[in-house]
Amino acid sequence: MMKQLLLVALLIVGGLSAAAGKDSITISGYFRYLTDRDSVTLRVYDYYHTSYNLNAEKIYQAKVKGNSFIFHIPQKGVPQYVDLILPNGTEDSTRNLTLYSYLLTDGDSIHYSDRIKDHFAGKRAEKWRIRNQLEKIYIFYASKASQFEGHSIKSTFSASIMDTLLLRQLALIELYKNTLSRQTYDLLKADAVASTIAAKLTSLSYMNAYNKNAVEDFHDSGITDSLLSSLSRNKEMLYSHDYYSAILGSFKILCFSKKQTFEIQNCYNYIRENFSFQVAEKAITGLLYDNRNRSSDISEIIPEALSWTKDENFKRILSNLQQTRLKGASAKNFELPDPKGKIVKLSDLRGKVLVMDFWYTGCGGCAGLAPKLVKIKKQLSNKDVIFVSISADKSKEIWLKSIKQGIYTDKSNTNLLAEGLRYNHPVLKDYSVTGFPTLILIDKQGKIMNNPVDPGKDEGKSLISIVKQGLAE
Repeated sequence: MMKQLLLVALLIVGGLSAAAGKDSITISGYFRYLTDRDSVTLRVYDYYHTSYNLNAEKIYQAKVKGNSFIFHIPQKGVPQYVDLILPNGTEDSTRNLTLYSYLLTDGDSIHYSDRIKDHFAGKRAEKWRIRNQLEKIYIFYASKASQFEGHSIKSTFSASIMDTLLLRQLALIELYKNTLSRQTYDLLKADAVASTIAAKLTSLSYMNAYNKNAVEDFHDSGITDSLLSSLSRNKEMLYSHDYYSAILGSFKILCFSKKQTFEIQNCYNYIRENFSFQVAEKAITGLLYDNRNRSSDISEIIPEALSWTKDENFKRILSNLQQTRLKGASAKNFELPDPKGKIVKLSDLRGKVLVMDFWYTGCGGCAGLAPKLVKIKKQLSNKDVIFVSISADKSKEIWLKSIKQGIYTDKSNTNLLAEGLRYNHPVLKDYSVTGFPTLILIDKQGKIMNNPVDPGKDEGKSLISIVKQGLAE
């Protein structure tokens, strides 16, 4: 019976692939709990995607018909990664059927179903089966390692569990080596190394927060660093979804082990010295983009990085950072409605120092920041300082209700709405807003000022100091 179901699935996938033509990748699925009221989301990442760079991803949606869905994705000539997000259902309450960071290559035609053993069938589906098994190994060992977080005498043991996890994953990949292309084999290895480094870093960060002495005896076997280094000159690493973050994570672990503070300049130097090709370009782009709120720390690094970066996509990302978030950059003009429907332009506010915060209803961090900004506003008490509060709420009704409640913003602020599109709204893109809350300061000439320290960490002293400096200029 199982063989018959598998044959049917393969025939379905084959037919769908033929219908889609030779220029697309097909991802289809069948789950008994899905209904015609449901839709499935597919998030596709280009190779130049870094953790917060939303311009390097595309989102597709497919309506479910008869428990089934299908996507046709354009081929790119290079590997892509996808998140396949299924809606929750009654049969999904005890297991998560959503897939994150699964590799796609040109020519793939993959079917995902609860009627198939191991869930996957179709052309080149073996890499998804392997990826799924790697996740199960990860979950098993990560749960063991988490038992020792916060206990200094166990920190090295926790790291050794992670090393065992990695060796088990690599053994599984090796088992299927002859069924995979060399490119897929290398990328699966890279992503396994990256997930282990991320797990070690998370464990160390937790232990350090829980007990400052928890990492005193930490000793890393060096297995992950050795594998990271062995892959460093493999140009395929450019296409790995997580290899660049493994580079950054490895440096942060090094800082932990040496009891050093993480410094962006030192990390930049580490990448330049140890990695080459576009892999280094991607890692440094990720480093600078992830730390875009630390404008004073990256202002001198970005021009240098631009001078030797060759990949046009990474150059574009770095140039955009330089133009939107660094001190002295011209703030992009916008036109947004206030609660009464009046359009407010940034140019209308020229001559004032602006404290601009981005938020949305339901954002816990935004609710935490709002009362701190109220206190700072009272401390400054200056008519030449305007607090501009830009909401990314989905609707005007939600926004107006939140203004009235005063949880996320103050009624006396210049409240504006960037409605409906969230991160894809032109204003949020212009200011590289990919997280909430985001604070941006603009001087009287319409230039970006330095980013302040989180007001929750220094009681607003940094923000007040920068604003006063702007008033004096």
